[in-house]
Amino acid sequence: MKQIIAMLALLGIICLNVPFQTGADEELQGEKYFVVTAYYSPLPDQKYYLKGNYEDEIRLNGHGVRGASGKGVFEGMLAAPQGYNFGTKIYLEGLGIGSVEDRGGAIVTAGNRGYAHDRIDVWMGYGEEGLRRALYWGKRTVKGRFMATDTKTTIDVEKVPSPLWAADGLQKIPQIFSLSIGKGSSAQDIRALQSLFIEAGLYHGEVDGVYNYETMSVVFEFQKRQEIVNSEYDVGAGYWGKKTREAFLEAYLSGDLVSEELEVDQETATEDMPDIFDRGLENKEEIAYLQKVLTEMSLYDGEIDGVYNSVKNSVLNYQLKYEVIDSDGDAGAGYYGPKTRASLKEKLLEYYEMKHRQEELEARYKVLEEAANAEAKEKLQELGSVSYGQTSPSVRELQLLLKDFGFFDYDDTAIFWDVTKKAIIAYQIDRGVIVSSGDLWAGLVGPGTRAQLEKDIAKKILQEKLEAEEIDVAMMKEQVEEKI
Repeated sequence: MKQIIAMLALLGIICLNVPFQTGADEELQGEKYFVVTAYYSPLPDQKYYLKGNYEDEIRLNGHGVRGASGKGVFEGMLAAPQGYNFGTKIYLEGLGIGSVEDRGGAIVTAGNRGYAHDRIDVWMGYGEEGLRRALYWGKRTVKGRFMATDTKTTIDVEKVPSPLWAADGLQKIPQIFSLSIGKGSSAQDIRALQSLFIEAGLYHGEVDGVYNYETMSVVFEFQKRQEIVNSEYDVGAGYWGKKTREAFLEAYLSGDLVSEELEVDQETATEDMPDIFDRGLENKEEIAYLQKVLTEMSLYDGEIDGVYNSVKNSVLNYQLKYEVIDSDGDAGAGYYGPKTRASLKEKLLEYYEMKHRQEELEARYKVLEEAANAEAKEKLQELGSVSYGQTSPSVRELQLLLKDFGFFDYDDTAIFWDVTKKAIIAYQIDRGVIVSSGDLWAGLVGPGTRAQLEKDIAKKILQEKLEAEEIDVAMMKEQVEEKI
């Protein structure tokens, strides 16, 4: 019937995952987790639409009259992946029981599009109210169970809030998708793009109006996933152009706007979280999992033995470090209670996020390093051979290089006489190519000197590239360490 509109927290309006009363005491079978999103049926003459107007909304969403099974839309209708039979009944915690009667191109099974669980879309009603309700719900990881096919549906969408503020900002959406944005764009446009990325959960830097490395990498990583570009050297790579905007808007409206690697990390982390983060530890396996979590975060270096006394001191140190308790004399000291669980869950997700960003920066660093090495090799080849008494552009280039490295403080005359020779000797001694001015290769641009020049040129080019993209891998590593 439609391409599903999955209402992610793209507008920064998704609230806390507060469960709603279903009014039923369901007997459940086959418990598992789902990623639950929401969609609605648009109506003419709405004051606002997700895509800006009714025509575009129904083009994307269909007329919102029937599901793929042929049944008319109803409260409790679910869209599920292809492997789910129509009529499958699923209980979703906080919502109730729904029936699978619809499909969607973005509604996929676990392992696809970065999702750790099968994705389910819940119909939330008609018109502006349904849209606000879907926006409010957003995207949540929900516990559920499969039910018998003759089970009655119990989802009551009226119990899901539909606040007016949920639609704030919808009229601003189309503008950002009509602008071409890159390094030369205005600070105002870049800030708008950064804000959109933050709302989508893809950008974690400052909204500073600078087309920095992280902003560019969000665009570039999306382009690669959409196969708009293949590498950073392709035309338009990292640039918010027409093809990128159109693909981004489609993903934005279909619920596919996720940073896949990061989502997998966080979904994987949260998949087991209800067992040890939402209640106390109940068995050795859960204690061992806590030990593994603290080990990952470099907060525990003991044996993974499932014995709480082994990890109790690490829990205490954590509580003191993050001010969960005031002192080791507090009643909860060393106890894995609600405040400690909530704090550790938050810190773990922050840790995964920072670790992911560090890995991205390190990968980008390697790409730039390889590019710098290639450019340095090419530049040295262009330099050609130079020798004492020679006058040529190659000599001038050599003088300029020595000047960059701090060994030639004269006009670049392009003449290789004593001043240039002395500069070369000083450079050779400083870099360890020769020991003294009496060495055989002193003042000659031989293989050893050329190899050192190539290294220094590559280092200089790499530094320029890093500064241009505002990359500081060392600082990122420090930030990760600070998080733990």
